[in-house]
Amino acid sequence: MADRPAPSWEAPEGHEHIAVEEGPDWQPDTTRRCRYTIGPGHRACGRQSTVALLRGSSRKSWWGYCGLPGHAYGRWAEDGKVMHWIVRLKAASDG
Repeated sequence: MADRPAPSWEAPEGHEHIAVEEGPDWQPDTTRRCRYTIGPGHRACGRQSTVALLRGSSRKSWWGYCGLPGHAYGRWAEDGKVMHWIVRLKAASDG
């Protein structure tokens, strides 16, 4: 299992976090550099990517993001898929 980031919010009472697969615009990718912008002048992070997002409207291109907190907008690579957290209502048998 990959290093899952902790959810950045608490689930409301009676709910739970579950990891789900992201859509096709996200892919695992270690061939790019992180494009997350940081600091004055908006320089790119530059670390090796762990995931990539297909961005753009008319000219789409893949943008890489690393595993630092927040850089991949809550996504991570796990078992060949890109994952993210959602919150769902706990089943009655889950307590």
